[in-house]
Amino acid sequence: MHTRHPFDIATFKLAYAHPANPAAGEGYAIPIPVNCRIEITSADFTFTSGAAVADRLVYVAPSVAAAPNQHFNSPRIQVANAPTNYHFFTGAPAEAGLAPVPLEVTAPLGVSCIFDNLTAIIITAQNIQAADQFSNLFIWYRIWIGGTFPV
Repeated sequence: MHTRHPFDIATFKLAYAHPANPAAGEGYAIPIPVNCRIEITSADFTFTSGAAVADRLVYVAPSVAAAPNQHFNSPRIQVANAPTNYHFFTGAPAEAGLAPVPLEVTAPLGVSCIFDNLTAIIITAQNIQAADQFSNLFIWYRIWIGGTFPV
C-alpha cells in the first residue's frame, strides 16, 4: 500500500521576502506559516562584523520554535571588522571569498532540502556580538500550503 504525503498534491509557489534589517547584534528570523512545507532556494545578505571578536560562522537554518534544526554554514569564518556579502543558493559551490573578490562568499543550501512544519528561517552567526550588523536580506523559498495561500 502506498500513501502520499498531503503536501505532495498541495499547491506551491515561489515566495520572496526582503525584511527590515534587524537590530545590531541580532540575526534574521523570517516567520513561516504553520502547516506548510518549504525549500529555501536562495538568500543574499551583507554581514558587517564589529572589531570586538573575530571568528563568527555565518549560517542559514530552517527552524522550529527558534531552534535551528539544520545549519547551512558559510565556507569561511567571518573576519573581524569587515563587511562581507553572502550568497547562499541551492546547488551553489562553496566559494570562500578569495582574491580577486575577497568580500563575496558563496555557500550551498543543498539540493532538494525540503522541510515540513517549520516556524521560521533563521539567518545569524555563531558568537554574534553587539556591534555586528546583518543588512539587505533578499530570500527566496518555495512553499507548499494545503488550501489557500495566506496574504
